[in-house]
Amino acid sequence: SQNPFQYLDEMEWRIVHSDRPVDEGQMIPVTVPTEHAEYKIPFAADDLKLLILPDDETRGMMFDSKKIMEWFRDKKGRLRLPMISTVEECANF
Repeated sequence: SQNPFQYLDEMEWRIVHSDRPVDEGQMIPVTVPTEHAEYKIPFAADDLKLLILPDDETRGMMFDSKKIMEWFRDKKGRLRLPMISTVEECANF
């Protein structure tokens, strides 16, 4: 029998393609397809519940980015950030 945890250490998501997510608008074709991306999965800032960043320097860069901070604002202009941690901080979970 196959070990159900044999791929647990992989650090990427695998999304199996079917026409259903495309038909339902959950996946949309990218404007200019590349070798690595023919579709994208649209989501809004409020879909994000937890954001794990590589390190504190990256977190600082994120907070310094006007474009990213603007993306996290709701329709009334309020900043709505998800929980934000670094990989190091998550090591204690």
